[in-house]
Amino acid sequence: MLSCLQANRKDLKCIIAPHEISPSHITNIQSAFKNVSLLSGYDFNKKSNVLVIDSIGMLSKIYRYATITYVGGGFNNAGIHNVLEPAAYGKIVCWGRHYNRSAEASKLIDIGVGYSFSESTAFVEQLNHLLDNPSEIERKNRLAKEFVHTNTGATSRIMVFLQDSNLL
Repeated sequence: MLSCLQANRKDLKCIIAPHEISPSHITNIQSAFKNVSLLSGYDFNKKSNVLVIDSIGMLSKIYRYATITYVGGGFNNAGIHNVLEPAAYGKIVCWGRHYNRSAEASKLIDIGVGYSFSESTAFVEQLNHLLDNPSEIERKNRLAKEFVHTNTGATSRIMVFLQDSNLL
C-alpha cells in the first residue's frame, strides 16, 4: 500500500514498526521500498524516506513524530492493535477492516479521526486527500488528542460506580 503512495509523493516519509522483526520479515519490508534505512544501523548522513524500526518496544515513543498513523492487525481475524496510543499523541489513525472488537476504533471513526480500509486503493486515496489538506490533518489530530483526554479516568469512574452501588 505505502509503496504505491510513496511512488506518487516523493516528499512522503514513512516509519514502519512491524509486529514481527525477524530478519526475513525485515528483508521483505526493505525490498518493498526504495531508499530504506533500519533503525539499528541508521546513518544520519544517508537520506532515507522509509525508516524500519527493527527492534521491539519503540512504537509508542515513535507515534509523536507521525502526521498520520496506521495501526496493524486489521487485515487478519485477530483484529487491530491499540488505536489509543497514536490517538493519545493527537494523530489520525488508520487500520484494516477487522476492528469489531475495538470500541475505541468505532468511536474514532464516529468523530472522524479514525479510518478503516478494506482495499489499498481506498487507503491511498484517503491519505492523498489528507496530505493535500494540512489544515484538515491539524484539526483531526487535535480532535484525536481531545478524544483521549476526555475519556481518561475510566478506572476511577468504575471504582466510584462500584462503591456507590455497594458492589465493593
